Amino acid sequence: MSYQDWFNILVSIVGALSTWWLVTVWQRLKDSDSNQTLLKDKYHALELLIAQEYVKKSEVDSINKELFLKLGKIEKLEMTVATHYVTKEDFKSSVEALIAKLDKIDEKLDRKADK
Repeated sequence: MSYQDWFNILVSIVGALSTWWLVTVWQRLKDSDSNQTLLKDKYHALELLIAQEYVKKSEVDSINKELFLKLGKIEKLEMTVATHYVTKEDFKSSVEALIAKLDKIDEKLDRKADK
């Protein structure tokens, strides 16, 4: 075999390996493109799902408005309830007056029992 034959065989082998390598790279690029397309579709589907799950700002504002109206009514109710009750100082003075009266009654009963 001459050098030309060896050179031709070597070029053929390098050509075959180069072709195999290019085909492999080309196939990986195609796979990558298809995977990227799938990921894009999943991303858009997820984006749409997220947009559907959240409450719009206008809905939150209307709910907050209703909530604050109800809280205002509760606050007014608290104020009216607070005016119907006795303060601690008034209750304490009333109890002390009642105890004083009961002590007087107790003393009178003791004096009557002694006679």
